[in-house]
Amino acid sequence: MEIVSEAGYDGVEGFNAENAEELRELGALAGEHGLHLVNVGSSDPLLKAKINATLGNDAAEVPAARKTNYQDPTDAELEELAQPLESHIATFTKYGVKPFHHIHVGCLLETTEDCERVLERLPGLWLLYDTGHLLAANSDPRDVLRRWPNLIGHVHLKNFWAEDPQGGWDRRKPDFW
Repeated sequence: MEIVSEAGYDGVEGFNAENAEELRELGALAGEHGLHLVNVGSSDPLLKAKINATLGNDAAEVPAARKTNYQDPTDAELEELAQPLESHIATFTKYGVKPFHHIHVGCLLETTEDCERVLERLPGLWLLYDTGHLLAANSDPRDVLRRWPNLIGHVHLKNFWAEDPQGGWDRRKPDFW
């Protein structure tokens, strides 16, 4: 956390808490460096919503819906992946926390087209806007930003680089990610 603080950031993510003691320990460590904990994870989505609400975070990540066959889901597969998210969206919203899903290679939200299909199917879902994963999925991050600027609940700004982006990699293969 020291590096994050020294870089000038005021918040940090990437930590899980499964109980009050773990959350207190994380909070104390973050406090030592003047940092706020954001998007704190937990294996229990209800606990995750409660933790982030308690911390004053207005948004947190719902459990990832991962594609199983590395292909764009059919309508039936989309329905199967999206259905469990409905209860998470309701729970997070109940606690005043915007539920967002990570735009990530191999997940339900991977491309601009995925965002369109999923956001139409799941009103109330927000986006974790990840520029690197959009680029890796051959989508233009600017398209997502232009189309859904008011549905971005969290941001990961990064780049993606491939030696031969037209023929040297395939995001649909498990060894890519």
